Amino acid sequence: MVAQIRMVRCWLLFAGLSVLSAACQAEETLAEMLGRVLPLAPQVRVQQGLVAAAEERVVQARSRFFPEFQYQLDRGRANSTELGFPIDRTTNRAQISLAHNVYNAGRDRAELEAVRLEFDAARQDLQHAREDVGERIATAYLELLRFDALQERAERRLLIARAMLARFAEQREAGKVSEADYLDASSVSTDAEIDLEDIRAAATQARAKLQRLTGESQLSLAGWPDGVLRSTTGAERVADDPVPSQTLAARLRANAAQTRTPPAWTSAMPRLDLRYDQALWDRTSPQLTDQLNQGWGMTLRWNFPLGGETTSRVNESQRRAEAALAEAERVQQGVVAELAGLAERIAAGERSLDLLHLRLGQFDKLIPAAELQYEAGRRSLVQLGQMYESRFAVERRVVEQEQQQRGLHLHRLALRGELLQALGLEVR
Repeated sequence: MVAQIRMVRCWLLFAGLSVLSAACQAEETLAEMLGRVLPLAPQVRVQQGLVAAAEERVVQARSRFFPEFQYQLDRGRANSTELGFPIDRTTNRAQISLAHNVYNAGRDRAELEAVRLEFDAARQDLQHAREDVGERIATAYLELLRFDALQERAERRLLIARAMLARFAEQREAGKVSEADYLDASSVSTDAEIDLEDIRAAATQARAKLQRLTGESQLSLAGWPDGVLRSTTGAERVADDPVPSQTLAARLRANAAQTRTPPAWTSAMPRLDLRYDQALWDRTSPQLTDQLNQGWGMTLRWNFPLGGETTSRVNESQRRAEAALAEAERVQQGVVAELAGLAERIAAGERSLDLLHLRLGQFDKLIPAAELQYEAGRRSLVQLGQMYESRFAVERRVVEQEQQQRGLHLHRLALRGELLQALGLEVR
């Protein structure tokens, strides 16, 4: 019996350790979560479809350099008159044809090069979609971390406020503090409770938002990768123009539009086509007096629309190329404008954060000293309560400043198109 009890205890201990191990393994890094979630994001899936469509357009443009094979089968019946005699003819014949364009002023080559550039642009759009979704998910997680950190400090503040209220109640009973001072301490305790409830509600909302963005009901992240996202990636190149995915995609589209724009002289050039026909069988009855068994031909065509269509097409292509180039400049200007001064803002925030930590360290020394001064009668209970409130205000500013700095580092990496690379999810 004792042996059985020991065995049961061992199994329970083993099960507990297994559950604990599974809980520990359930935690994943931000990079691991993004690597799992990004392929399922709708925005990423849309761009993946567009990349596949752009690749098929490359295949279509390349196929123009190959001949076109045609199989033709004719079956039918017709009543006609030949040399004044009525003819009831049944048609039943088959033939194959092979047609190939030999020359069209380089339009096919230009189109192939243009769709290849657009395919590269679509891949850059896919990269940008991954960066954009990754930044939004990381920002939502950062917001959740901010409220979790604030909640921890707000809970400690509420405990301190209630303890101070109890001390005020004792002092009021002893006649050492006024009713107004007691009411003021009570209002501080109530304000701390209200603030905690607001933070809890905001944390719940932030968690729900993150779950919606990731499509998962349960999330357990290992923590914020400060060592990775606080790196100085690109800091030494702040003055240089970055080339993130959205900027590179706009440039590639501008190049595609320029490549697709035909020179004016091509509108006057002919089109040369080569065609070969081979009859397979012919059971037409009665037989035609003239039928083709096999043959080949070369066609040289000049087309001159008289309504100005050719010139209008050239002008349209040029205007589209100019618009695409302007769009590339707009995207580049927007990225550079957002990056302008961002490094200086990050540096200023770091200096402010150092001062806040210094101020917090001062409170760690001042509050024990203030408690001793209160015990010695050199400081009032009201002053002691105000010091605790001041410490909480500094703690809150530290949390807000730390999360703001993390957000700035995150946004800078995303602007430069280096977020996923920094997390080890992309090799550019």
